[in-house]
Amino acid sequence: MNCSRNTKRRVKIRCPINPWPIAKYAALTLFGILLFRAGAARALADRGYQAIGGEVFALFIPVFYWMFSRVIRDFVEDMKKEWSERK
Repeated sequence: MNCSRNTKRRVKIRCPINPWPIAKYAALTLFGILLFRAGAARALADRGYQAIGGEVFALFIPVFYWMFSRVIRDFVEDMKKEWSERK
């Protein structure tokens, strides 16, 4: 079923939403926030003053996950294509 809006008839078609990607990225975001807070507390104990350093990259865990999964998916698809061309 095509879940696009039909502009000629002004009919809205509701598409089912898959909750698993939303839950996955929400969990990754929560994990990144918790990891950042733990890293910031550790950095405060080590430095003796409050600053933001490398621990801020923990907040980018969802973005890193998306990028790496995309690269790996593309690599696997390319390898499958190359393997099928060799046969």
